[in-house]
Amino acid sequence: MMDNIVSLGRVSFDFSVDGGSEALNSIECLLRSGHWSDRALNFEDEWTMFLLKLLRFGDIEVYRHGYERQEGSEEIRRRAGEFNMFMNKRNVSQTLIDIAAIFYSHEYDSRKTEYNSLFFPELKAFVRYGGIHPDRLLELLGRDGCGTVYLFSDAFPDDGDVFFAVTLAMPKDAFIKESGDIRERIWDAIGEAVRRADEKAGSIFPKIPAWHDDDE
Repeated sequence: MMDNIVSLGRVSFDFSVDGGSEALNSIECLLRSGHWSDRALNFEDEWTMFLLKLLRFGDIEVYRHGYERQEGSEEIRRRAGEFNMFMNKRNVSQTLIDIAAIFYSHEYDSRKTEYNSLFFPELKAFVRYGGIHPDRLLELLGRDGCGTVYLFSDAFPDDGDVFFAVTLAMPKDAFIKESGDIRERIWDAIGEAVRRADEKAGSIFPKIPAWHDDDE
């Protein structure tokens, strides 16, 4: 990455202050896009609660980095245009030019683009420009070869220009197992809700005939 990246240290989320409201506000600001009408955190969502637990106990760490805005050479602006196609932005903004400059010396794998996030195999990281919900952030961290998600936004309320590195700090296998357990519970709950709705109102799906062996 560029030489003029300045590490501003690890972001602390102290849930013991003001009943955790300060930490929750910081996490909301980290994840939420300024264009969203709703909040990023949903306390009835298992993925939100899982993310909060991991942040609280240090199993996911967040680091803040500062950088200088870039004018961008013709080549950097060309690459920013490439990023724009994958990140699904309306135009090549200053932040996209900055991202292209910061990661100029690293190759990305366009085949592994997910949720408008670019994957850089050498860095073992996804780069995301814009807001992201907890389930998608956790899904990116669970991908093979990924240990960090870099978050850029025009809406960060910090002084100066910053981006954040969200890093998995627990064993990947344990993280994958917990994520899988949550996914299984969610699907079980969906299946149960559908079953109850079918019993109450009658299934919208036709009955499937019983299987009969032709030899019988």
